[in-house]
Amino acid sequence: MRFDHPNSVSGMIGHTVCEGYAAFGNLDKLLGPDAVDRLWDLVFPDYPYEQGGIWKLFHDEPEREEGFGRAMWSLEGLGGKAMAMDAPFNKFDRFIDIGGSLGHFLYKIMLNNPGKEGILLDRPEVIENAKKLWYEDDGMYKDGTQESLTMINGDFFDSSAIPEGRDGDVYFMRYILHDWQEAECLKILRNLHEKMKGKKTTLLIGECAMPNRDTIGQPPAIYKVDMLMLDIFGDAMERTPLQWKDLLEKAGFQLVAIYPTRSLVHFVEAVPMVD
Repeated sequence: MRFDHPNSVSGMIGHTVCEGYAAFGNLDKLLGPDAVDRLWDLVFPDYPYEQGGIWKLFHDEPEREEGFGRAMWSLEGLGGKAMAMDAPFNKFDRFIDIGGSLGHFLYKIMLNNPGKEGILLDRPEVIENAKKLWYEDDGMYKDGTQESLTMINGDFFDSSAIPEGRDGDVYFMRYILHDWQEAECLKILRNLHEKMKGKKTTLLIGECAMPNRDTIGQPPAIYKVDMLMLDIFGDAMERTPLQWKDLLEKAGFQLVAIYPTRSLVHFVEAVPMVD
C-alpha cells in the first residue's frame, strides 16, 4: 500500500474504489426491462461518456488525475518487468509510447535498451505529472534515461500530435484501446497508420490476453478487467486474437504475431498493410 515501494498497488486500489467500484456496485442495473446502457453515466451523471466521461472528470479534478497516474504506475507491480522483457522491444531503434501516462513502462523499456531514444505522448496535465518523476530532483527516474527521452503534449485523437515515423520505430500502447468503443479505437489506429505508412515501423498493443474461447485456467483478473471496461466505457472491452485481427484490418494493419508475457498482458504486433 506504500506509494514509494517499487511494487506498490496503492494507486490501483484507490482508482478501483473511487471510480471503478462506483460502477461495479451497480452491475444489476445492466439487467432487466429498465437496464441502462452505461453504468458510468448512472453513477457520474455530470460527466457522461459522450461528453468526455472519466477523462473530463480527471481534467476537472486534478487530484483524481494524479491518482489515476498512480494507478497506472501500480501496473508495474503486476508484471511490468515481465511485460517489458517478454515483448520484442529490443529489435527496435526508437520507442514511441502512445498515451503512456507517467512513462513508467517506457522507463523499463529504456532501461533494457540503453542508448535508444524514447518518446512519451500524453495529455498536457499528464505530462506535467510525468515531469515530476523524470526531471525533478526528488523524482524516481534519475539515472540518465531522461537524457534520451522526449515528452510531447498531445491527444492521440489528433493525428498532428503523433510523431512522424521513421525506419526502426515501434509505436506502442498498453491498456489504451480497451478504454474505447470500436469507432474511437479505429480513429486512434488510423491516426497511427497515417504516421507509420511507408516506413519500416511496427505497432505493439499490450492488453489482457483474452482467449478465443473460454479456457480452463485463465486468470480471473482478466475477466475482471474486461468487466471494468464495460462498466466505465460501455462497449469497450478486452479483445481475443480474432477480434484483434478484425479491428486491425479495418484500420489498415496486418496482424503479425501475438506475444504472451509472464503477466496478464499479451502484446499484439502489427504493421501497416502494403497498398
